[in-house]
Amino acid sequence: MRFMKKVLAIFCFIAITAAQTTQPEVAMDHIKACYIYNFSRYIEWPLSYRQGNFVIDVLDGTPIMISELSKMAATQTAGSQKFEINNVLSVEKIGKCNILYIPTNKSTAIKKAVLKLKNFSTLIITDDDGATKLGAAINFVVKDNRQKFELNRNNAQKNKLIVSSNLATLAILVE
Repeated sequence: MRFMKKVLAIFCFIAITAAQTTQPEVAMDHIKACYIYNFSRYIEWPLSYRQGNFVIDVLDGTPIMISELSKMAATQTAGSQKFEINNVLSVEKIGKCNILYIPTNKSTAIKKAVLKLKNFSTLIITDDDGATKLGAAINFVVKDNRQKFELNRNNAQKNKLIVSSNLATLAILVE
């Protein structure tokens, strides 16, 4: 129970910090970057993904999102791995990565990205209603005026990812 209080405190801190930002798009991208960082802490990848850099690909990300992730990468790690942030302009350019984030402006590419990464252990995070039905493991949603996320554990398991039960308790579980 004490651990869950710490996790909830971290997520609350993220929301409070982002709320102090003046531009709404900067605030939302800051919140999502913080969530992505925290997802890296509560998901276990196969051994071959725990060596080298922890790679986060963003499919045609906004300059704000890339900047927010890069700021995080400069000061944080995923265990002993340094973060590597890549702004990938097309699905064809996606390579082996730990996380792929597909923003709303690229939601039409979700099916194609899921198909391309079917033999990889990549956590696919999206920002579009119904995306977990298309293969994403995590999807950002706004509920009650708050940033939240949906989790499809089956999609994570298909990619050989182990989701912490602590993360699952914070998620809106979907199938």
